[in-house]
Amino acid sequence: CLSLMVGVSIDYTLHLAIGYMESAAELPRQERARSALQHIGISVLSGALSTIGSGFVLFFTTIVFFQLFGLFIFSCALLSIIFALIFFGT
Repeated sequence: CLSLMVGVSIDYTLHLAIGYMESAAELPRQERARSALQHIGISVLSGALSTIGSGFVLFFTTIVFFQLFGLFIFSCALLSIIFALIFFGT
């Protein structure tokens, strides 16, 4: 379970880091971060919202395992995108 959480959690931050590294090196740090968020941020946010939505749908199943898995996916993706956009993005 822990290896799943690490794999899902690092995805959004890693995509933003790659966007930062691929931005123009002569720009200041804040401009590189802004460029990464402008170019790849919408794709990362869209991926996170679809993952959060799929976890939310699982809340309403009758099988307890699927409810718990939905809670796991929902909370992991939500905390991960919050960290990636707020803490890593600034």
